[in-house]
Amino acid sequence: MLPAARMKLALEKEEIDFDIISPSWLSEEEQSKVIFSKPFLKVTEYIVTLAQLNSPTTVDSTFLPKREVKSYQSKVVGAVRGYYYHDDDTFMRMDFSSERELLLALASGRVKMAIIGEKTAKDWASKLRIAIDFPILHSSGELHLRLNKKHQLILNILNEAIDALSEKGLIEQLSKKYEGDWQGAY
Repeated sequence: MLPAARMKLALEKEEIDFDIISPSWLSEEEQSKVIFSKPFLKVTEYIVTLAQLNSPTTVDSTFLPKREVKSYQSKVVGAVRGYYYHDDDTFMRMDFSSERELLLALASGRVKMAIIGEKTAKDWASKLRIAIDFPILHSSGELHLRLNKKHQLILNILNEAIDALSEKGLIEQLSKKYEGDWQGAY
């Protein structure tokens, strides 16, 4: 996967044809340079930390211990190598190969916080049996295919495919796949 800064440049230089992103993460100027498909998946990313077991609170109706994290600006934050983060100039990235590796880095103390999508974090935390917390919302939006404008002619076909997948419930099945095992803190 290309590093985030190169991904944007690669799309502009037409080295790649599309990527997946939320337009809410982009400036109006950046949005004007490309076209977007219909939204197909909601995404909510959090600053994820290890849970501290002595301070219970409720997050999304799930009993979770709360960690005192007020800001991630100017701090080292675990990130997925190649992922675009709309504000990655405000923190110091420490890149890992996947969300799974981010959670293992949290558990081992290599990082104190990481940016991970809520559903993915819950799925991996459950599988790895790592107690986590979601102290800060990082971003929320809907994912779209972002394409070079030269692909305007196929945009309707892509949107129809998104509609068909949605009508068949396949997109919802994919989304729910990551919600099934979440138990909260261990």
